[in-house]
Amino acid sequence: MFLLEWLQHKHSTILFTVIGLLLVGAIGYYEYSLYQQTQVADETAAEWYPGMLALVKKTRDKKALYKKFPDVLLAVKEQHALATHNAAAEQKAVTPSFVDFTHYFSPIIRGQHAEQLGFVAGEVQATRHELMYLQKNHITAMFPIAFLANPKTAESVNPPLALAPIIPIMTTSYYENGWYQVWDWFRTGGIIFGLITINLAFGTGVAEELQNGAQRLRFLRLHQVNWWRLVTTRWLSLIAIPIVSLVAATGLFLGYSLMRTGLGDLRYPVQHWITGPPWDTLFNDVRLREAMNYFAPLRIELMPLSQYLLLAGALLLAIICLNAAIILLVSRIVKQPLVTQVLSALWPFLIFLPINAHNPFSYLNIDTSATNYIATVVDTTQTLYWPILGSIFLAALLILGVVILWRPAVAKGVRK
Repeated sequence: MFLLEWLQHKHSTILFTVIGLLLVGAIGYYEYSLYQQTQVADETAAEWYPGMLALVKKTRDKKALYKKFPDVLLAVKEQHALATHNAAAEQKAVTPSFVDFTHYFSPIIRGQHAEQLGFVAGEVQATRHELMYLQKNHITAMFPIAFLANPKTAESVNPPLALAPIIPIMTTSYYENGWYQVWDWFRTGGIIFGLITINLAFGTGVAEELQNGAQRLRFLRLHQVNWWRLVTTRWLSLIAIPIVSLVAATGLFLGYSLMRTGLGDLRYPVQHWITGPPWDTLFNDVRLREAMNYFAPLRIELMPLSQYLLLAGALLLAIICLNAAIILLVSRIVKQPLVTQVLSALWPFLIFLPINAHNPFSYLNIDTSATNYIATVVDTTQTLYWPILGSIFLAALLILGVVILWRPAVAKGVRK
């Protein structure tokens, strides 16, 4: 049965159309990111990017950046003395001190402490650790370097009016390499686009067998294919086909990005949330220390991009399994292929609902689960990754069980 399902799609133009759409969407988003990066750099290079590139000098590959933005080379040299002085001060700090990273980022706000911009929940310390990690491992920093601002801080930030336009620039990253773009897909929910495309193409479930009454089911019964085999085979095919489509499109995209800007480094640091000691500061300010530890005992730490992609990939697999089960359930209820496809394509939008501890779709947000940021929303210090992963698989199996047990009347008595 499964072989027949695969052969049905192997030479289908729909399968190649889906792969093409996914590839076009990925490349389009990728090129748009590069375009935005260049636009912002051209507009603000004279006053903003010199400080950024002063930090990049501490990493491995700066020649490519100078070649891409030659107008900032002179300004970088002028700021190098200041950057060297601040870097030396960082190394002498015994504890993760409240370093004024605005000295690096822009001469516009030089002398303004980062807490005045609202970056007080561990972002400055985490950014400092990120830069030291990049320097230690000789990894080229993404351009521009950005603060590791978290969503809660972004909501509550209240900077001076004159500095408000700077916040988006300081916290926006452009994922200009292949693996970094895959990271950004998980971060921004781009995988949802893939699920919607796949469901529109293959989301009929078992509706085709049910739309004409008992005719198709009788045909299957004559060929000794019972309801259980039909449902499980269709479920497996609805898992295998999306995986093939996503892997093929991703592989082709990585090949394109390799020729375009490179793949990037799988050791690149990604923030995640763990239980840890509170942040400390060299400033004698109780309010500042309390603000820095707003999420205590949770705090931002770093993990390699490769680890993040593995965690996110496992979650994606679980969501694909759940997606296949939902398609079967919808098709069993509706029994109309077209309506089933439309409804199956709409349900992934529920993942975009506001993240809330009582919203089950919040746990399908791959990035917040892989980085354990969801723990700050649920108000727990536990790592929720494995419970979430297991719960998604369990939900898929439960829905599949409901569809299997809910057999059409014509299928009763069929040999099991």
